[in-house]
Amino acid sequence: MATTKPAAAAAAAAPDAGAPKQSGLVLGTLIIVAAVANLPLAMANVALPSIGAYFNASQTQLNLVAVAYSLGLACSVLWLGALGDRYGRKMMALIGVALAIPAAFLVIARW
Repeated sequence: MATTKPAAAAAAAAPDAGAPKQSGLVLGTLIIVAAVANLPLAMANVALPSIGAYFNASQTQLNLVAVAYSLGLACSVLWLGALGDRYGRKMMALIGVALAIPAAFLVIARW
């Protein structure tokens, strides 16, 4: 005699049974995190003319500054990803946003 569990049959019948109920909230949060992650790079690009004028730098030197800044951000992804694997991605994302937003406002206020 074969017995089937009603819950297992219902889960197999529903195609989105494994999807979170708040998938829109998760997507929105990830979009905000991605936007906040790019703010420092955008601010550095805006500040390049002032940096060039202060240090009397050529366009090539300013391009090197932008590339070095981007490279530093890219390298940080490696070890921050490892920290996210170890301590949890949600906690690391919250810490990153909690540090990046006040830092962005400090840069804006200093401008």
